[in-house]
Amino acid sequence: MPYEDVPDRLLSGEAVPASEILGYALPNPENATRMCLEIMCMALVMERSIVDDHLCYSITAFGHDMRRDFVVRIEGDCPECPECP
Repeated sequence: MPYEDVPDRLLSGEAVPASEILGYALPNPENATRMCLEIMCMALVMERSIVDDHLCYSITAFGHDMRRDFVVRIEGDCPECPECP
């Protein structure tokens, strides 16, 4: 799969070019992927930036908090704590 390192790069705080995110998201339609990226920016989970004349996206601090609070628990990656069911 092309660009299989995109999720890890995003989670490490890197600004990843939109073209690589689109390549990773194949076979999803490009329009649907771009719309998802824009919705995540509007929700303040991701942010856009221009790096070397390329449109890039990165996860915000709020996005990392959301992942830690929700996704990590769903995936079962968090340590046992009183808040987890």
